[in-house]
Amino acid sequence: MAKISLVFFGLLFLYPLSLANLLHMPIEPADAIEFEDRTTTSDPFSLHFISGEETVIAAGTWGLNWLPDGNISYLWIDGQLNVWLSGGPRTYLLRGPDFDHLSPHKLDDNGNAVPVFAPSGMGFDRDYAGSTAVMQASNGTDLLMIYHGEDNSCGDGNTKAGIGLARSSDGGQTWTREGQIITSPQMPADCSFEGFKGAGNPTVLLSADGDYFYMYYMEWVSTRPDEISLARAPRSSDGAPGTWVKFHYGDFSQPGLGGLSDAVIHRPSETAGYAGVPNVTYNMSLGRYLAVVVGHDGFYHASSIDGTDWTTPSRFFSAPTLTAWPLLNDGDSWYYYPTLITPQQVLDDFSTTSGYLYYAHGVKNRSPHYMVRRAFQLQYNPIFIPLVKEN
Repeated sequence: MAKISLVFFGLLFLYPLSLANLLHMPIEPADAIEFEDRTTTSDPFSLHFISGEETVIAAGTWGLNWLPDGNISYLWIDGQLNVWLSGGPRTYLLRGPDFDHLSPHKLDDNGNAVPVFAPSGMGFDRDYAGSTAVMQASNGTDLLMIYHGEDNSCGDGNTKAGIGLARSSDGGQTWTREGQIITSPQMPADCSFEGFKGAGNPTVLLSADGDYFYMYYMEWVSTRPDEISLARAPRSSDGAPGTWVKFHYGDFSQPGLGGLSDAVIHRPSETAGYAGVPNVTYNMSLGRYLAVVVGHDGFYHASSIDGTDWTTPSRFFSAPTLTAWPLLNDGDSWYYYPTLITPQQVLDDFSTTSGYLYYAHGVKNRSPHYMVRRAFQLQYNPIFIPLVKEN
């Protein structure tokens, strides 16, 4: 039987119950903070770094490069930390007793990490298959992976992207594809396009009522800036193809496969250019969904009470990101792919007022990007007085 650890307001509780039982509990933070004014378009808190940058996995360690290349996902299972993340076009599994002592689940004869999931060589994930979320299936034993797929057959940096589902019955060491689950209505039939087209860079978590998987993702369409869309699937469906519904015109009303979508997290400014590569958690201290997104000029945070109506993103890390590449000189640093992690939480759906921001640090034309982290803390803005709910 798995021993599950939960942390509420700095107190650690250990529960000798199965992970399956835990993940079938609704998310009901008893002491979630309630703010007096919930109509504000900006967050009633700010996010601050409280440490310098620390290298977690240097470029080339265990043969790993371009790490992370999307959201980092983790589960504590039977007292062991399991972390899935993409490095370049493949997905890897790291394990250990905690975030400070991780290593690949398997090494080859040359000491290089062995991937657990790789491109298919055909279809939407022909050239890239990178995990961005791992959750437990409804049977209580299998695991589900949501992943970003790419077809780069058009060449010249032109990519068709899609979002797929895979399932594992051995704790996430091997995976079976279950099909594509999110597609764009503007997917080109040929190579007469430039840049990115399709849908991708998903982050997935349980809805606050525990009934749905919420997916925040990018959809590259010609009618709007690159921003964050939302889709959901019943938790009981295991997110199978055909069960996802996109948020459009104020409701979940369009099919995940080919349907229309509206952005729910918007770019903060024209200078930022876009809002992309989202990471979303449910923050137990705020009683809000908390998103970290990227623009040309840095990392931003935004929040939502219901998961659909979001504040305007506020910048907390001012730095060039990957999409500022054309403006960078050789040797300049860039940053991308943020994931907010509170290490004491049993899975990556949850965050609290402190933890680490993991992200990629690249150096233009010098080395592949590598994984770093900085400690963070949330601070309530003085004009907002948090009120603790009375039970």
